[in-house]
Amino acid sequence: FGPLPEEVDALLAQARLAALAAAAGVTQLVTGPKATAFTVEPSRRVGLQRRLPDNDTWRWTENRLIVPLGSDPHDPPFLERMLERMAA
Repeated sequence: FGPLPEEVDALLAQARLAALAAAAGVTQLVTGPKATAFTVEPSRRVGLQRRLPDNDTWRWTENRLIVPLGSDPHDPPFLERMLERMAA
C-alpha cells in the first residue's frame, strides 16, 4: 500500500508522546527556544526527583523538570527518550 502519509506519521508520533507523557505523570510539555519543560503531577515529583536529580543536563523547579537546550535538538526522538526515562 505504500508509505503512510506525512500527516498520519505526525499523528502517530503525537499519540506516542501523549501515551509516554501519561505513563510518566507529565501533565504539560513545553519546548521553547532555550529549554524544554516537563510539568509533572505533584504526587509524582518526589519519586522522579529522586530518580532524576539535578545535574548538568537538567534541573528541577517545583513540579517542572527543565532541560536547557544544549547540543542535542529537542526533537520528537529526544522527547521520547526523556519521557521513557521518566516513565521507567
